[in-house]
Amino acid sequence: APELPGPVFNRAGGLRLLPNMLDRVLEHFRRHGVSGWLPMHQRPWESARPVSQLAILAAPVELVESVESVESVVTRDAAAEGSRSAGVEIRRLRPDEWREWAGVLSADGVEAIPADVTRSLAKDLLATRNVHVLIARAGDQVIGTGTLHVHGKVGLLRAGVVLPDWRGRGVQRALIAARMSWAAELGCDHVTSQAAPESVSERNLTLAGLERLLLRDVYRFDP
Repeated sequence: APELPGPVFNRAGGLRLLPNMLDRVLEHFRRHGVSGWLPMHQRPWESARPVSQLAILAAPVELVESVESVESVVTRDAAAEGSRSAGVEIRRLRPDEWREWAGVLSADGVEAIPADVTRSLAKDLLATRNVHVLIARAGDQVIGTGTLHVHGKVGLLRAGVVLPDWRGRGVQRALIAARMSWAAELGCDHVTSQAAPESVSERNLTLAGLERLLLRDVYRFDP
């Protein structure tokens, strides 16, 4: 996506399982004149050096029985931070509510994605089978979101976002707990996710019971 540089829309997934597709992937980025990010277990070419890493985490779904409730996570973490998060509600979105999701994805302080792209992305993804979205709301304001993508018996936790003013209050941990419970309802055996190593996101996931399985190198290709 030349008009959207960066790893969000220019990452090649699946090369671990299909490394034979590497030449076609590189040609795609070369043809469009855009840098690409390649998560791989082995170097894509001899001189390649990783520019970052991804932590891959997972947990069995039966763990949800010991996951704290959404309310207790938010209330306790808010008290630890010396602030109040009373009134935070976690809710599942219907496909026709995509505007609420788009609004938080394009809010100030969240990763910069053009509003028109966010609107199109939110509408299409929320209408996609096996893609589920939750939002966290405080009064009339949507303050956070997270998605659950179901593939067979595995639930993938993605797109965790909390508005800057609400970070550090347990909101994302509550969204993780809610998505794990939803995955169990949908018949998943395991949940998995990715995060930057040692980041706040990885900490939230490990506190919810997920364990780091491995680190995957990410390489950058510049045409």
